[in-house]
Amino acid sequence: MGPGMAGGNDVHVSVGAGIGVGRGYVVAEEQTGPSTVTDTYTVVGDGKPMNKTPLYVCLGVVALLVVYLVAASGASAVHVTATAHRWRFEVHTDVFTVLHQGNWQTRIPFDSYNRMCSVRQSGTSRHCVRTISGTCAQTCHNRHTTRQTQHCSTSNGVQHCQTVSTPVTQRVCNTVYQYVNNYDTWCDYWVNRWAPQATAISSGVGLAPYWPYAPITNCGMLGCTRINPNHPTSQHFMVDFNINDGSSAGSTDTCDFPAPGMWGWLTDGSQYQAQATNFGSDLICNSLQDLQAAPPPPNFQFVPDGGNSTDVLPLAPEHMPTAAPGPQYASGGQFTGSVPEPAPSPPPAFLAAEEPEITELDTAELEEIALGETTE
Repeated sequence: MGPGMAGGNDVHVSVGAGIGVGRGYVVAEEQTGPSTVTDTYTVVGDGKPMNKTPLYVCLGVVALLVVYLVAASGASAVHVTATAHRWRFEVHTDVFTVLHQGNWQTRIPFDSYNRMCSVRQSGTSRHCVRTISGTCAQTCHNRHTTRQTQHCSTSNGVQHCQTVSTPVTQRVCNTVYQYVNNYDTWCDYWVNRWAPQATAISSGVGLAPYWPYAPITNCGMLGCTRINPNHPTSQHFMVDFNINDGSSAGSTDTCDFPAPGMWGWLTDGSQYQAQATNFGSDLICNSLQDLQAAPPPPNFQFVPDGGNSTDVLPLAPEHMPTAAPGPQYASGGQFTGSVPEPAPSPPPAFLAAEEPEITELDTAELEEIALGETTE
């Protein structure tokens, strides 16, 4: 199959690239002479006992690091002041569009079209050359070498090493391999798929959050949009804090709440107490209480201060097939929760009947037509 040919049967071809041998391995060894023993003595540290001070220093540093990590992970009580409320809402959508992709012909989707295929190298492989008996062929040779073993010990600042050298002849074999280049059919194609599009985002400061405008059509034609079924929406309710010890200002931190309860209960400019790690610089956000050690009431309901959000914020839409109806975001960013009907598929062109033309005739025109028929 030549380059640029559309369709066709899948091609799988292996072309020989040469003969090679694998890594050698020892199959037998024979001693060819007597072993010799060599003793060596080396003075360590000028013959004095080893100075263990560096070892103790290293152990001390490790111990201090462990103590530091334990102290940093421990929680401590801090006072904080809420300085600002922020929020961020996101709606993640997909668009049904045309994608240009490529893959090996055996893996392309069945609904792809405009396929342009060509043969290209997909990899390299090897297999051992078989003998008449069916075993892998080998090439072997003798290698003359010396096998050495060494044992060392240290006493009173002197290192004693004993080396045993033995002359040997080793039988080394290498497996013979046939290397081949593999060729398969690669296809570039077009396919209609759902693809992520730019996230709709709304954000601001204060207590009036609102959803961004994200038009959703929930139909199954090109250009249709839907909410991403795996990551539909996300909501961030954030409060900035100044951390202090009750008398002096310290570091700052931000709590990002997944729900508006704690976020709406906190008041800018008010002081609270909480737990913090990393020596009081990282707040444990679910530990916030007022100065009287009271957490938010269990029945607390957040009421937005204006905006077009509601105290009952919309839940993320459930997973739905392409053609099913779903939630809709109306113009202006307010979440309506209404469910539109699926868009109907357009009729084929040959089924679209033309509307007949109707012409109204007056009495004189009717008489002229009748007179013409009589004359004929």
